[in-house]
Amino acid sequence: MIIYCIYLLLLLLMFMLIYSIISENLKYPFIKVRTFSLLVLMIGSLRYIALLIFLISKNIKYLYFLKPLVFLNILVLPMLALISIYIFVRNDKIKYNYCLIVCGLLLSFYILIIVKNSASIKSIGSLGYLMTFTNESLIYGIYIIFNTIFLLISILFLGMKNVNKQGLCMVLFSSLLQICEIILKFMGFFILPAFILGDLFWILTIGYALLKLKK
Repeated sequence: MIIYCIYLLLLLLMFMLIYSIISENLKYPFIKVRTFSLLVLMIGSLRYIALLIFLISKNIKYLYFLKPLVFLNILVLPMLALISIYIFVRNDKIKYNYCLIVCGLLLSFYILIIVKNSASIKSIGSLGYLMTFTNESLIYGIYIIFNTIFLLISILFLGMKNVNKQGLCMVLFSSLLQICEIILKFMGFFILPAFILGDLFWILTIGYALLKLKK
């Protein structure tokens, strides 16, 4: 019951955090970076709606329709990472269009994963249901590679001038936490049904990035 309450509170916290970031940034002009960030956050919030349904649902019947939403972290978090790094680095040589191109590639990759990979659902007692890919080791192995790239990029830019070092440290920590969370799950050491702590810190990171964005 304690784990249930913790998980439920974390899901609700994610909603509150995303809502607060979006509502706070609605005050400011809708430049491209901010607009795209808020759009990605709104899409990402659908994952937590799906996870909440999996937690409270008593019927497995329609849960398979939520497959594209349950795994949105594979798409949304790398996008948020790219945007955060773009804001923190503040380098005129790095064009925003490059971020959009990479995000387009990530979207194609995500659609391929959802279409080509089957998923299964199992009951996990009081924590509702859990959906997993049949070959999730491969998929989350690639996800670890993404986070490792972001970790290395943050380390690389930390040594440069005119960057937001605190923001890059947040990118580094979020990447490392996400990697550890995935590795621990595959080692059998996990308590919560879904990766949520890494998600939380990536959302905090983009929130800080938007806060530091020039008004």
